[in-house]
Amino acid sequence: MRSLTGSSRICNPGTRSTGRGRTQSSSKDLAPHPPLVFTYVYSRKGELKRVSIVVKTRQGRRATTCVTGFESFQVGADDLAEELRKACASSTSVNPLPGKAAGQEVMVQGKQLKAVADLLIAKGVPKQWIEVKDTTTGKK
Repeated sequence: MRSLTGSSRICNPGTRSTGRGRTQSSSKDLAPHPPLVFTYVYSRKGELKRVSIVVKTRQGRRATTCVTGFESFQVGADDLAEELRKACASSTSVNPLPGKAAGQEVMVQGKQLKAVADLLIAKGVPKQWIEVKDTTTGKK
């Protein structure tokens, strides 16, 4: 059985037959496809977990602000850490929480309660779902 191009071989996409048993590729025939982007939305049964912002002391007088529970509001840990680093002008890190499906924790250097809360509200987290706790006061 012969194909329409005159060759008995079937051509690959993006190639054409010359009629003498050879094929020539034509790169301008194939347009590049845009990359596929998949987003996953996880839904869990039960009540939403509150976003917790806690200031802890480390190594004496060093204070760090830890943010947890933001995954249920579709806020990414790496994106949040990057924006907090720019907004607070301090170092940030992302660590997994202990446990099987516990989530992640974003840690910011210094007491940054107001800046973190304002950024979460700007990202779409309702104010009633943000819990702020300062554990550094009252210790002496």
